[in-house]
Amino acid sequence: MKGIVRVALAEYKRWLWNPRILLLLMLIVYARESVGKILCVHAVAMGVPLNWLEPYIALNNSVIAILIMPVFFLVLMSDFPVMEGSCLWSIYRMGKVKWIVTQMLFAFFAIVTILFGMFVSSIVSCWGSLTVDGEWSNVVTRYYLAFSEDANSPVAQLIQGDIYNQLEVGEAVALSVTLTVLTLLLYSAILLCGKMYGKKYLPLGICICLMGIGAAFSLMRTKLAFLFPPAHALLTGHLHEYLRKAVFPYWMSYLYLMIALVVVIILAIIGVKRRDVCKKL
Repeated sequence: MKGIVRVALAEYKRWLWNPRILLLLMLIVYARESVGKILCVHAVAMGVPLNWLEPYIALNNSVIAILIMPVFFLVLMSDFPVMEGSCLWSIYRMGKVKWIVTQMLFAFFAIVTILFGMFVSSIVSCWGSLTVDGEWSNVVTRYYLAFSEDANSPVAQLIQGDIYNQLEVGEAVALSVTLTVLTLLLYSAILLCGKMYGKKYLPLGICICLMGIGAAFSLMRTKLAFLFPPAHALLTGHLHEYLRKAVFPYWMSYLYLMIALVVVIILAIIGVKRRDVCKKL
């Protein structure tokens, strides 16, 4: 186990020092300008602070989370997994199955880094307009009443009634983070699986199609959206706005993502066992 973690950390450090990591800074700045700052404007307009977790919940419930961030993630992980030089030696030394586990652990580290960057950005963007509280703020629950002419703006709609009426703030963050991690891990597994079968661009195309179609259906608020991963990463759409009943329970989203993830990893293991890893993939 120590060997798996050590190799995964080595891969992670190599990824962290890749010049492409600058794209993460671009994503963070974009998220700050398109969501964080506008929420601050809403808070100032109402004269009340935001809950310190609300900007991150809003960010993770936006088109940034289901489309833009995953696309940036694919670009950052475009050469995943690296199959040359010392990486080939790692496969021989630790075995093919353990190497697959190592790559997924590395992907997990990368995902946590991206989400942590987004989380810090969401706090910094609203610094001075935040309060540490366990309740939803009036900016989220009452803005549409105070400024009805702006109630349908994209940012004002990011945290809707089905979220703040049915979930606690901490619960919403926990659900959002874990579902997003599973979704991005699924995309990583698809890239990994494709590479094991000698395909580099096909898995990228599959991921982009899943993102684009899923995001489109999610924005249209149709149940067909739950056939695709993006809808499962969003908090909205799972619960009824007022009634204590689920439209699509969160546990089903966890089940969908975990089954899909396990299936793709199994296919990757089958692929790597059949392949001569000496060949550049």
